[in-house]
Amino acid sequence: MEDYMHTFNRKSSGSINKSDIRRLRVLFEHDKGIENFRISPDGIYLEYNTYVYSLSQIEEILNKNGFRESIEKKHGFFMTQIQNLAESNKKTYGDRKPDCCH
Repeated sequence: MEDYMHTFNRKSSGSINKSDIRRLRVLFEHDKGIENFRISPDGIYLEYNTYVYSLSQIEEILNKNGFRESIEKKHGFFMTQIQNLAESNKKTYGDRKPDCCH
């Protein structure tokens, strides 16, 4: 059987105000395309039927009703390599100074 239910789970870029939360609840409460949803000031979670809605339609509905998604900044290649090196050094040496620096 084809999986026709998808999950949408996003963090909000700021706190969702109470009137926007109320508006979204009213919008989704009796919608046959929305199976389950939770809205909090921090973000939104919903399960939607892909035969009724596409992901872009869900995002458009939310944007029109005051939801702004938090976008995490991704590190570039160089910064990722530096972080990996730092983690490796932390595992190898812990918090102690190298032998040459005593």
